[in-house]
Parts: sequence; structure tokens; C-alpha cells
Amino acid sequence: GIKVNLLYANQTEDDILVREQLEGLAKEFPDRFNLHYTLDRPPAGWKYSTGFITKDMVKDKCLFNGSSKDTQVFMCGPPPMIKFACVPNLTELGFTDKQF
Repeated sequence: GIKVNLLYANQTEDDILVREQLEGLAKEFPDRFNLHYTLDRPPAGWKYSTGFITKDMVKDKCLFNGSSKDTQVFMCGPPPMIKFACVPNLTELGFTDKQF
């Protein structure tokens, strides 16, 4: 079946849209849906990542079988985030523009 790893970036915890639904899916389908957040301004005790999306975040949270060849990427967000945070990191990890 299809598996999804979602790396969800926001400014603050309050900015996370449809959080309850996403966490519900992660609980209901733990072998098929993995969810990880990163926040620019996290609250004290935040258990997920902080800051912009990095190459290590993509590598650790998004790759299937540790390889870009087994992974298709879908991106949504402000153009500067896509251009300066997502695409360069994906390219460094071996993704081609046909995969995103």
C-alpha cells in the first residue's frame, strides 16, 4: 500500500492546520502515515523539530528505505520556503525535479 511521511512546517504551534485530523490519521494508520512537525517559534518543551526544513529533516523524516529513488515529494507553502529550503535540500539528497 501507499505510505506517507508528512513533514509539516509552521511558524507557531497555533498555526498547525487540521492538527487533530492529522494526528488521528497517524494513530489510526501508524504503518502508513508518519507525521513530523517543525516550528520557527516552538513553545517550551516542544518535542518535534525547530527551524526551517533542513536536509537532515528530509533525510530522517521523509525518505522511504533511506533512498530518494523510493520517494515522491509533494510540496506546498510560500515560494521562498520551497525555493530556498525545500528544493536545495532535496537536490542534495539526490532527488530530481521529476520527483517533486
